[in-house]
Amino acid sequence: DGMSSDMDAQDVIHAINEQGGLAIVAHPYWSVLTMRDLMRLEGHIGIEVYNTSCDYSIGKGHSMVHWDALLSQGRNVWGVAADDVHWHFNDHRPVDACGGWVMVKAPGLTEQNIVSALRAGQFYASSGPTIEDITVTDESVIANISESRTIQFISDAGRGEVFTDPKGKPITSAEFRPKGSEKFLRIQSVAPGGQMAWSHPLWVDGK
Repeated sequence: DGMSSDMDAQDVIHAINEQGGLAIVAHPYWSVLTMRDLMRLEGHIGIEVYNTSCDYSIGKGHSMVHWDALLSQGRNVWGVAADDVHWHFNDHRPVDACGGWVMVKAPGLTEQNIVSALRAGQFYASSGPTIEDITVTDESVIANISESRTIQFISDAGRGEVFTDPKGKPITSAEFRPKGSEKFLRIQSVAPGGQMAWSHPLWVDGK
């Protein structure tokens, strides 16, 4: 309330937090945000890594590069998917509703439960796949996900690994063994139809 379109982004984040809300940086690719823009922002819980409306309308719905750049600089921000529905559709693209969401772990479907879970990071982002569970052991990270064309362990620089069946069959699990030199590790799935899911980042302690 009381916010205008010409307010500075950081001032908007402060205003949202003061009113008890959760600030999320929307569609950085579509908004043409640079790393300088993103690095100066503080107090938000994450960024949109996928936005259906931006994807369907101009092909700029994915912002994983922005997310990874922040993570590589040690900024612990979460990834969010949303449809941002504007009911923009025509004869060559579908309606932009229900194409991106977050799966929240909460004890019940109340506003307080959902907001508390979001604030605590008890969610993951998806445009289709279901992340069943992620297990972290002393030696590896194991992801169990619904049918995927690939399961990708994304890290900084040239680190990480992609798992795909050589014959193109769907896979539902993958195990990655960090070398200890990674700054962070996050997991994303690409379904046979191209839909994706994104876990929160895990921070590697060097051990």
